Amino acid sequence: MRKITIFLGLIIAVVLSTSCEKVFMDKEISADAVNNFNTLADVIDKKYSYLVLKDIDWNSIVNTYRDSIHNGMNILEEFRIYDEMLYKLRDGHVNLYSGFDVGRNWEWYLNSPSNFDWNLIEREYLGDDYYISGGLKHKVIGEEDDKYSYVYYGSFSSGLSYIDFVKILGIKSKSKGIIIDVRNNGGGYLSNAEDFASHFVEKKRVGYKELLKSGPAHDQFSDTLTTYIEPLGEKWTKPIVVLTNRKCFSSTSFFTTMMKELPNVTVLGDSTGGGAGLPVDYTLPNGWIMRYSTTRAMDARGVDFELGVEADEYLNLDSKDVINGKDTLIERAKEIIDGET
Repeated sequence: MRKITIFLGLIIAVVLSTSCEKVFMDKEISADAVNNFNTLADVIDKKYSYLVLKDIDWNSIVNTYRDSIHNGMNILEEFRIYDEMLYKLRDGHVNLYSGFDVGRNWEWYLNSPSNFDWNLIEREYLGDDYYISGGLKHKVIGEEDDKYSYVYYGSFSSGLSYIDFVKILGIKSKSKGIIIDVRNNGGGYLSNAEDFASHFVEKKRVGYKELLKSGPAHDQFSDTLTTYIEPLGEKWTKPIVVLTNRKCFSSTSFFTTMMKELPNVTVLGDSTGGGAGLPVDYTLPNGWIMRYSTTRAMDARGVDFELGVEADEYLNLDSKDVINGKDTLIERAKEIIDGET
């Protein structure tokens, strides 16, 4: 009897799950797909900031999909169409949020080497006696006359504190330089990126420049807005190497841009993933939320970094080094610092 009960229970579970899926797939329809489509198309056309820079023919994209949209269509198909359209913007800051999925484009890093292994860093470089100062994980690594301050900052959303403590430890231990590792840092608060860079700048410098989308024309922007960074805290003049990979995005690209202005800084690794536009949210008529970029950002020389901040020296993580307990980029950073001291 027990076996029969279990068997019947399984049958019921399968039927219910199949029915639920069928209801969702076949009966969840959009009553206003045409309005949703037209709204999405119009917002991107008039407010998205990178159509010109990326040479995107948005009108062509809209016309390609227009005939596929009709009221009463399945919402999964409707979502798929919008997702494909927005994917063509090639922007990690562009998303579409529904209750059942998030539209996104992550090809800006998925098609590149990861160049990062946290387990390697934790086990071979930091160990169990490193400092955790807010969002900073740091330690003086090396021995005797070959010491280096290593700092990992994994998210600019994490608290930024005791940067002077990091610098003072480096000074007292006679570190030759600082290795700032922001690999896999997907961004966060831009104010933290600005503060972090300000703790290493030696004089007032242009941090970055911005243009705000100011009208419906694709090339209609405000006058240039300039953000400056000024020295904060304990002075640091020794060499600095910033480690980057393609998964560095948004505020991390801003940080890398600002650090590249300093004469004692070398950016090592891969170009960042970009993400220089300030994203905002827009709610479509059906309640789905679309996020898109509304600004453009440039370095002090006017070079836009939406598609990434170039490294001064390109280097990939070597699998042979990893097997031998070495991070290729950290070891090269030591050599760069040695060559400048």
